[in-house]
Amino acid sequence: PQELAIRLVRHLRFESLTMLVIAMNTAMVGITTDYCARNLTEAVPYEYDLISAVLATYFAVELALRLFAFRCAFFKMPGWRWNVLDLLLVLLQIVDEVMTCAMSGQSNVPIALNLVR
Repeated sequence: PQELAIRLVRHLRFESLTMLVIAMNTAMVGITTDYCARNLTEAVPYEYDLISAVLATYFAVELALRLFAFRCAFFKMPGWRWNVLDLLLVLLQIVDEVMTCAMSGQSNVPIALNLVR
């Protein structure tokens, strides 16, 4: 299973898909920020939150696969600093999604964590 995970996370298609999802997430952050700036009193549309949650889920699964594949080496291999940054960003995004769910219907989505992403 670990060898399969290593082959998967190192596969060009997997890396290409991840780059595409990163680009989609970047676009979604921009779209959400623009919406919030133009509609200060309105809540973010449900669809925006749904897309953000799907993207966060992809990043969490991708990170879990990499952690499973490389185990402790994830924090020791070349580029380990990027791995730590990736881990922190995914954790922040998960916190953001949890906060969004907890606050749904009460106020606008907190933009601060979206901007950090």
